Amino acid sequence: MNYMSLFDADGTRVTSVPCDDDLTDEKKAALEAEGYVEIDEDEWNYYVGNKGMGDNGTGYIRKEGKPVSAPAYVPTAAEQADALAATYEAQVKGIDDQIVLAMADGDDDLVAELKEEKTAALKEYQEKLEALNK
Repeated sequence: MNYMSLFDADGTRVTSVPCDDDLTDEKKAALEAEGYVEIDEDEWNYYVGNKGMGDNGTGYIRKEGKPVSAPAYVPTAAEQADALAATYEAQVKGIDDQIVLAMADGDDDLVAELKEEKTAALKEYQEKLEALNK
């Protein structure tokens, strides 16, 4: 079976209509006027994920009339910032936990060392966050 498929400017399949008995020549012409193209079932299977997720794990898009691996996903700046925050939050929490234990043991030298480590980690986080926002 063939399909009338619509692709966006990036080549991503938006929707498809099966070329079955319900698809008259008039309906097909109307779809073509809207930008739909006819593809065979084998090609359609790439776009719906039945042929794997491509070389980058992001599926397939249509370029020059054929399926090709979609480009790799690039996280947004906000997603990168969230991941960075999660990493440093965990690191700082670990240091804070160590400070509490060192204080309970009365080890003032270790407390001072851990506070310096925490300050350095927070500074590093701030620098990396600023670099992301440039």
